[in-house]
Amino acid sequence: MKSSTIKSKILTLILFSVSISFIILGFYNAYNNYNSEYNLIKQKELDLAKETSKSINNYLQSKIDIVEAVALEVSALPLDVKNGEIVNKLRLGNFSGKFSGLYLGIADNGNFLQFDGSFRTPQTHDYDSRARPWYKKAVEVNGAGVSAPYIDFSTKKLVISVSAPIKKDGNIIGVIGSDIPLDTVVNTVLNINLDEQGFAYLIDNLGKTIIHKDDKQFNSQNKIYEQIKSSDALHFDEALDENNPQLVAYSSIP
Repeated sequence: MKSSTIKSKILTLILFSVSISFIILGFYNAYNNYNSEYNLIKQKELDLAKETSKSINNYLQSKIDIVEAVALEVSALPLDVKNGEIVNKLRLGNFSGKFSGLYLGIADNGNFLQFDGSFRTPQTHDYDSRARPWYKKAVEVNGAGVSAPYIDFSTKKLVISVSAPIKKDGNIIGVIGSDIPLDTVVNTVLNINLDEQGFAYLIDNLGKTIIHKDDKQFNSQNKIYEQIKSSDALHFDEALDENNPQLVAYSSIP
């Protein structure tokens, strides 16, 4: 009887130990599976963010290269809106860069010359190229730059401009600017495939939304970015979107 009781106690102890082992093993496997899936999602999102920013950067850099080349060629010419040689260079640059417009702004008088030969002056069109975002950007950075989105004077559509200063003896004598419809960049960003489990959008360095599938988000402060922003150029984190947890990755465009 006593022996039977001892056996029962031993058996119970063994079964309890085995059960605990299975529970611990089950938890350990579930934890490992969660970590494995989490890390796979993290790496996928980081890779996608990095490749997308690289693609946009390469796209914009190709435009910058063309604008800078035109600025260099024009610097040796008299800056005049009736200079046919400048028009030819603008026309060729516009074709090469597939811009919706390539143009010149002159520092001395604010006159503006388009690739098709049309021009504006402060006196005839109440238009001063020196006051436009694309001109100011090139002067501000003293080099090639990309403007924030703005409404184009002619088309009234949202565009970004790539511009570069024209220099002579170290001084800025004008600026070459170009128009890129924001739709072109929008399509690059919004067409990123996230297997219908997410979407991509573009914000500026101040956290304002530039491109988003919801047009109402344009130019608004991005709340998700506010939660995860860091000094890292490439970053992955968790954030809440209206109390819904989200996995988010971002990559800065160089």
